[in-house]
Amino acid sequence: MTPDQAPKPLDLDSDKTHLRVMNRLFEEFVLEDQRNYYLWTVNKNDKAGGSITIWRVMFTLIGGGAAILIGTIIALAGDDITNATRDLLLVLSMIAVVAPALGTAATTISDLFQWDRLNTVYRAALRNLEHADAISPLEEMDDAEYRDQLQVFAQRALDVMEYEATQWGQLNSEPRQTRAFIEASQKRFDEDQADGTT
Repeated sequence: MTPDQAPKPLDLDSDKTHLRVMNRLFEEFVLEDQRNYYLWTVNKNDKAGGSITIWRVMFTLIGGGAAILIGTIIALAGDDITNATRDLLLVLSMIAVVAPALGTAATTISDLFQWDRLNTVYRAALRNLEHADAISPLEEMDDAEYRDQLQVFAQRALDVMEYEATQWGQLNSEPRQTRAFIEASQKRFDEDQADGTT
């Protein structure tokens, strides 16, 4: 197949009606579908991140409250601590230790899923998609202008989607500093093994 015979993303050598139908199809099945996906994902990530934040705050407050109660009970009881008070202090001590650990687990989950970081990418893509949509062709344009504007609009929207997709490689890639540290550590380890030291 020669370059002249290669299929084009959009056949823009068509009449006015055909161009407008292609524009509507592109807007409905590409642009709107992608916009809805971005909005759904941002909403889902916001809910998940918000839930974890609530759990993290709740566990922190419970742990802090238990610690305050322990201090207050000991201060009020003085040397006169009964078995019931001792049991209560034991339970409060366990809560004061376990609750912050659960809060830390919630923080770890948040760090693992990185909802805020994901939403940064999706919100930027959504904003860029809106900018691309702003240059969509207008009905009152003549055929040549409409065709040219449709090409620019479609390409800009597809570029936004491609850029969003390329972000995932950057988010999932290992930072250079980490790679350099691992390689230097492996080299030192190999040298130590060769010398017979560990």
